[in-house]
Amino acid sequence: MMNNEKIYYGDEILDTIDECYFAPSRDKGYPSLEIKYAAQCALLRLWNMYLFELGDEVYYNQDIRRIVFEEMLPEHLDNAVQLCIKLGKTNDLEYFARMIFLQVIGQAIEYEAILKSVIVCRRYNTIKILAEVSA
Repeated sequence: MMNNEKIYYGDEILDTIDECYFAPSRDKGYPSLEIKYAAQCALLRLWNMYLFELGDEVYYNQDIRRIVFEEMLPEHLDNAVQLCIKLGKTNDLEYFARMIFLQVIGQAIEYEAILKSVIVCRRYNTIKILAEVSA
């Protein structure tokens, strides 16, 4: 029998996420404490996003939380951190949060295809996020 109830991913789960991704043993993955703090803030912003539009798909808060909690790996966060550093976007928390989510769902594949306000990906024609040309 399938249970149709939604699972509540409450804020108490944030402690578990914090332990997994921001424990002192993972400090070497961040070039500075400022970038580690920015990544924490971006992940919190992602956790609290109302929705995320990706092509024709819309992920609502419950979906975002489920995906982050169940599917995110440290490598996803590490990749998002490196990409945001490369693009100079570590202070843009909205962009940083979206990059984390894109890493988790596997859509940020074509890094060199980042244009002014569109990312071209294999599965979708466009992803509407703010970006700049990576030179």
